[in-house]
Amino acid sequence: MKLTTTFIFVLFLGFLLACSPSPSYQSSTHSAVVYPGDDSGIGGTGKMAGDSDSGIGGTGIVGEITGFGSIFVNGEEIEIDDNTKLVLDGKKVISHPFAKGEIVAIHSIPYDSQHFAREIHIRHEVIGQVQNVYPDDQRFTVLGQTIAITSKPVPKIGQAVAISGFRDNQGLIHATQIKRLMAAQPMVIGQLRHHSGDWYIGQQQLLLPDIALPQEGQTLRVRGDVINNSLQVKEFQKLDSPVLKLPVSRLLLQGYVKQVAGNQYRIANHTFSDRSQVLQQQFLNQKEQPVRLELRRSNEHWILSRHIFDRQITKGKPQLLPDRRSNHSRPIMPMPGAPMRPPLMQRRF
Repeated sequence: MKLTTTFIFVLFLGFLLACSPSPSYQSSTHSAVVYPGDDSGIGGTGKMAGDSDSGIGGTGIVGEITGFGSIFVNGEEIEIDDNTKLVLDGKKVISHPFAKGEIVAIHSIPYDSQHFAREIHIRHEVIGQVQNVYPDDQRFTVLGQTIAITSKPVPKIGQAVAISGFRDNQGLIHATQIKRLMAAQPMVIGQLRHHSGDWYIGQQQLLLPDIALPQEGQTLRVRGDVINNSLQVKEFQKLDSPVLKLPVSRLLLQGYVKQVAGNQYRIANHTFSDRSQVLQQQFLNQKEQPVRLELRRSNEHWILSRHIFDRQITKGKPQLLPDRRSNHSRPIMPMPGAPMRPPLMQRRF
């Protein structure tokens, strides 16, 4: 009887040990990294790995692609993997053949001293047929927008093109890339102008649907068909707020700077303050050129941190990126919420 009781007690003790929680161990060399879920996306919250600012994380980047390594924008190398969300002119796409000169807006997050792109927005200023050409001035027009180029040849009248570039404060588009197309649905981004009862972007008259509720100075992306020199708008999207609606701690922006009031300025739809007389003078010297700036968050405001000069831009090798669906050696960012050991980074230079 005593033997039986002892046997039952041992079984019961084993049962308790089996049901008790197992101890957790953490490697002394690698710590688990947890990324926010997909619902955060652009506009998401949560502290990113490697970011020291509580409650915010990652870097917002708006600028021109200057090379590939993955891609280089404003001097930063941004890794792309199969988890990167791609948006082309406001519409999600599965893949995109990135090219030098394209303008992109990127939400990147740090991981193991590298930057991974969670979302990339590829943006064209205007898509349509060339209407007029002014070869002596190296300018031409598409959908009532004047485009300036720095090299010849100028596209021919009737050629369908997609224009990447920056608008200056007078509305002139300085092209960074001209992509020739077989055909394309007309599209243009710009500020609405009201004149004699009609709406315009640049010199292009728009026939807006009643639901648009347009306002003078509002920035829209519009698509439609050209009928009797007017663009009959079928799709429109309001773009007055920044492209990257996200609580990041750092912004790397390229574009034309406009003084709003006093020490308040605006670049790429972001308002910031500059308390440095030296940098203010640089703005005056470069007011006719797009500039690259780094902004840092101070409470709820953006403060100019530094001017990014061309000599600081790492451009990588001008080679085409492989298709994102193919097998290649690009490092893979951990899936959201999945702890794992940091991957072996295989950079390509």
